[in-house]
Amino acid sequence: MRLISNGILTDYKGRVFLQQSGETSLAPVHRPLEPGSLPTQTLDRAFREDTSLIVMPVRLTGLYYDGGVPGGELTFCFRCTMRGGDLKVPSGGQPAGFFDWPLQAGGLSPKYSLMVDDAVHHAGGPPILKAAEGGLSARLGRLFARQTVESDAEPWAVAVRLTGTASADAIEWAVEPDEKQPTAAIPTDPAKPPWETAARVLAHNHSADRGSHLRLARVEMASERRALTLVFAAAAGRADFRRSGV
Repeated sequence: MRLISNGILTDYKGRVFLQQSGETSLAPVHRPLEPGSLPTQTLDRAFREDTSLIVMPVRLTGLYYDGGVPGGELTFCFRCTMRGGDLKVPSGGQPAGFFDWPLQAGGLSPKYSLMVDDAVHHAGGPPILKAAEGGLSARLGRLFARQTVESDAEPWAVAVRLTGTASADAIEWAVEPDEKQPTAAIPTDPAKPPWETAARVLAHNHSADRGSHLRLARVEMASERRALTLVFAAAAGRADFRRSGV
């Protein structure tokens, strides 16, 4: 599975920062994850290297799974704030700037539009969990093998684990797995969103209260290999698992 970190930055006018990703297309600043580097660190480096802007990812607003990408793709989407720097695109880099939102014209794929809109309107609390593909044009591109896909050296192994406790709505981030956990991590099916595996485990857990749902409590990454574990906690209420029609 491919893992991506995606940053949604807005200015004081509410405009959204976007990069040119093709001749007629735009995208938020994003970059594939690397072993030993948390998604927030990946975004910090991406903004500095691609735009010279210094940003701080302040809130994980959503996790998005795209099953249309071969092997599956999971994107961590963060709301970011500006900390400093002046916009300066390096030689050969992609033009970038702030755009009024919502966009008055095309240029942003349905998947990116969904991520941006969710981030802009995210009022706090747990991140949204959604399955969202790139839309009709992306599917046609894959059908005729004309699309270009950023490739990692190798796919990531993604696993899930359930925990009975979690602190408020805060998410813990760790580069090394927590070896003291009493339950083992369960590998996920790359063809499905990871939280579906966790929900299936929860459904078979007879100790879980009826009406329980999942929220992300912890993210663990191996320091030297492409392995990630998503730790979910059971919480009462209605699940915020959504499927986009894009």
